Amino acid sequence: SMIAAAVFPLNLRLAVSDSERFTAILEKTISIGMLVGIPIAVGGILLAEPIIALLFGQGYIAAAPILQVLMATLIFSFPLVFLSNAIFAINKQKNLALAYLFGMLGNVALNILLIPQFGAVGSAIATLISTGIITWFVWYKVRAIHYFKVIPKLKKVIFATIIMAGGIAMLDYFGFGILPTILVATAVYFGSLLALRESLITDIRSIFKK
Repeated sequence: SMIAAAVFPLNLRLAVSDSERFTAILEKTISIGMLVGIPIAVGGILLAEPIIALLFGQGYIAAAPILQVLMATLIFSFPLVFLSNAIFAINKQKNLALAYLFGMLGNVALNILLIPQFGAVGSAIATLISTGIITWFVWYKVRAIHYFKVIPKLKKVIFATIIMAGGIAMLDYFGFGILPTILVATAVYFGSLLALRESLITDIRSIFKK
């Protein structure tokens, strides 16, 4: 959100003066959001039980599936921050309001459908799906005006996340605690990105130039 706030004035200017650079900045910022969101989501899913145990005690381990579903939501919510900025910059706020309306109605309907059978996990699933609906809708509307590509830029991020997940599994096998595991997993992830020469790391600085 800090990056999104910093980039927003630049987006406002570029949306009317330099469409090509606006699209390039949009691609970079969404990709950076995914660079952060994907490993947090995967790490949170894998470490949900020890995180719950650390924060609330062993008696709350049953809540781990709820946390796992909510962590998956981050894959949508991180890029949504930048997409929301973009849709304001191109003066299409009505589309954002419409997206949240669809998401809200979908969330209510899914809660009614899922909570009786799945309880709190069902509510978390409803949040995941409704956030996905909002993100998809805003993504589609922005892309229709400023065509951008993000998924091809995430190959190294996904590969580094897989390496990180393998590291988490290995640390869990050898009985490492949750805090050392988080620290090591973070180091493994960013170390993998550096070894893979992921350009998004340097792009974090470059998006603020001019």
